[in-house]
Amino acid sequence: MKVKQILVNWSMDDEELWEPYEWEDDDDLEMLSEITCLHVSEACMQDLVYGQLKMVSPVDTLCVFSDGMHGLVAEFDEEGKLIYRSLLLFEYRETLNTLIARLPLTTLTYQIMDMAEPKEYGLTRLEKEKKQFVLETLDHLYHYQKEQLTYLYRQYFIENCSVKRMYEKLSDKLKEGYAPLHEMIYHDLLKYI
Repeated sequence: MKVKQILVNWSMDDEELWEPYEWEDDDDLEMLSEITCLHVSEACMQDLVYGQLKMVSPVDTLCVFSDGMHGLVAEFDEEGKLIYRSLLLFEYRETLNTLIARLPLTTLTYQIMDMAEPKEYGLTRLEKEKKQFVLETLDHLYHYQKEQLTYLYRQYFIENCSVKRMYEKLSDKLKEGYAPLHEMIYHDLLKYI
């Protein structure tokens, strides 16, 4: 089975997959045509979403994969390495998942070269970008500007501890979710740029 036309928002193999409501004009949007559809297992679907992989089984350069519940469009290079992927638009999801679930299950052989971090649901694209900025900047301060890290830490916590412990405590507090603390630290860190 082939899909005649489908709009995608390409993400590189190790980048975050954006839900359609988070797509932006400057994203890598492309209208594709004549794409092969494959019905895969739930485990294979998870690997396609979170893995950086290389196909051993022959597949077309462009494919729509579905386990009947979730769908993904992927592009592979000539050696079978996954290079781009995209989630499906909401308008396509239910129809394609239903149609693809009727196809015979395709068993694919592939090598997983690396796994991405699990997607953090419930955060907007802007919150994810701010959170990434905060964590990367804290890491930079810890390695190169310990005085600024100490100053930042003491704005939020009163206990005295080593710079390493300050970094660990801030990182642990900011690792999960997105809270007002993330937003306050984000604005404080903008001052260091």
